[in-house]
Amino acid sequence: MGFDYSDFERYVNNFKRMSREFDTWITNFLMRQGMRFIAEVRPRTPVDTGDLRAHWRLDGITRVGDELHVWFINPMEYATHVEYGHAPPYMSGQVTEGQAGWVEGYFMMTVSLEIVERNLPARFDREFKEFLLSLEVL
Repeated sequence: MGFDYSDFERYVNNFKRMSREFDTWITNFLMRQGMRFIAEVRPRTPVDTGDLRAHWRLDGITRVGDELHVWFINPMEYATHVEYGHAPPYMSGQVTEGQAGWVEGYFMMTVSLEIVERNLPARFDREFKEFLLSLEVL
């Protein structure tokens, strides 16, 4: 009596293929989520000249050990002041957060990041299952 190993061999080969292609898949997934962040943060960014809103960029994805880091930049030097709030330049050093004259922050990056992070687990689950199905691992 023999045993047909073909299904098992196909499963093993598909699993090997999945492990080879996973880095590309996860990088592409994070790039898409990064673009979702950009799509969230731009409309939340206040407009004076439009420079701050126009300069949001996904700067890349780096691996540090087992972690992947997604980097965003806005090179406008006043971006941090708009995000977190500030004292007007003529009152610098005289006003602290909460006092009269303090300009409140917009928290456009903080809020946008929270929205993307909140939806990330469901998106990951759905897209990872699609990835596995495409490789016939599930």
